[in-house]
Amino acid sequence: MWKANLQQKSKLRLYRTIKSTLAKEEYLLLPLALRSHIAELRCGTNRLRIETGRWEKEAVAERFCRVCVCGPVEDEKHVLLECYVYGDLRHKLLQDIKEQTGYDLSKMLQDTDFIMNVLIGCGLGDKNKTV
Repeated sequence: MWKANLQQKSKLRLYRTIKSTLAKEEYLLLPLALRSHIAELRCGTNRLRIETGRWEKEAVAERFCRVCVCGPVEDEKHVLLECYVYGDLRHKLLQDIKEQTGYDLSKMLQDTDFIMNVLIGCGLGDKNKTV
């Protein structure tokens, strides 16, 4: 029933791709400010054009990124992985992830579904820790 309800809500387009089971997510253990930002990205309750354009009843194709003004729709994937304006922040994020987990995600950037799932989906374990 939960999965069926997800399919009926267009604003949950990203959430459907990163959430496959009804279970508590690890990101919920983060401090409130971080947890809130991740939840906003996951659930489509953010201020990206993909969402604000929906409020204004714009067609999806018209919800372009006003930050880089290059033409693509400003959605979560564009902001996190593609927008050149955020390139330095993206590089720092990937470096921080590598230092903290041992995973070099820069080698996986072509697999955008995987990277999105790591960043706002299920995350990564610590590669450097032994079990």
